[in-house]
Amino acid sequence: MEEISKKIFCPTKLRGFQKHLLKEIEKDFKVELKEEIFFEKISLKKLILSRIVRSKIADLLGIIQVIKVTKNCDLVFSYNRFIKGKKYLINLENPTALFHYSLNRNKTFLGKRILKKELKSPKLKKIICISKACASTAFQILNENITEEKIIQIYPLIENLNISEKELIEKSNRKKIKLLFISSEFYLKSGKEILDAFYEIDSLNIELTIITQIDKLKVKELEQIKLNKKIKLLEFNLTFDELQQEYKSANILLHPTRQDSFALVVLEGIKNGLPCIGTNVYAIPEIIENNENGFLIEPRFFFFDRNNIPNPNVWNNRKKTIYSEYIDYNITKFIKEKILLYYFDRNLLYQHSRNSYLKSINQDFSSSEILEKWKEILEEVFNEKNISSRL
Repeated sequence: MEEISKKIFCPTKLRGFQKHLLKEIEKDFKVELKEEIFFEKISLKKLILSRIVRSKIADLLGIIQVIKVTKNCDLVFSYNRFIKGKKYLINLENPTALFHYSLNRNKTFLGKRILKKELKSPKLKKIICISKACASTAFQILNENITEEKIIQIYPLIENLNISEKELIEKSNRKKIKLLFISSEFYLKSGKEILDAFYEIDSLNIELTIITQIDKLKVKELEQIKLNKKIKLLEFNLTFDELQQEYKSANILLHPTRQDSFALVVLEGIKNGLPCIGTNVYAIPEIIENNENGFLIEPRFFFFDRNNIPNPNVWNNRKKTIYSEYIDYNITKFIKEKILLYYFDRNLLYQHSRNSYLKSINQDFSSSEILEKWKEILEEVFNEKNISSRL
């Protein structure tokens, strides 16, 4: 591989796995990354513009944000946003993110016009979808304005861990089972259902760790949690190493979410050899296969339909559906049953733990494979070569 020295700039807010990816790329490609990429302060002007872009008026008008970049760089790395002025890549969460998660903007006169112009722009080199659910629906949702060669699917870069067979066996057979729930959105991710399921079985040798934004908890739930000595409540601000310790000590990840585009916590879970009890929402079934490395149940409301297309009946009525104060007793019953199944069948727990770990280091999720794919994309964009057919 030829040594290159090119500057990549990112004008958009990044998630942790993207920051890690860019740092790895910087090592291998000697790419220059500026600190302000990660720590840029939001001015009052930008805050006002951001609110306007997300407003209902913008929905009606069909306004789609295009970020102008004048910075001296060779390539722009964007998360979910179109760029003006430089050649660039988009790392995409789901197709609707390009038009601010609105199901109407891409259907207005202005929205259609902007989408067509930006998607067909020669400066947009690749759209790298972080899930197969995103990639497989891109053509339909983007109204066929995108060409097939511009769409690539690569999972988020999470480092492989070296976990031995002995470790998995020993952890699966220890007397105490530890459950782990991680989300800043406690109620949206069915935290209440998890609590109710846990209270019914907490007489067993089981513990629950909840990592969430504590100030978002209602008084009733917070008081119940504090009174239960088998529940550990942690603030949603752990360092990477602290979070890894929680994954490492856990046996089962709980993620019965009502809505998700990509559940990064589930991918981090399988990297640590954790089976998951969750919902079959969007990209989650790509990571968790029912009765292979966890158990999945359908949510009450389908934010995305079974073809991973946004469901307008839920998407446009969130306060009456996924955000409403209901308890899904089917979810509660499901969580309880599957926890008990693992508790009393440690061989099953071991097999699912092993399956999770093996899945996490295979070609699709392997950190070395993912990094290699990104290297090939960058080589193509920088050198205008054809990308490897294996992508």
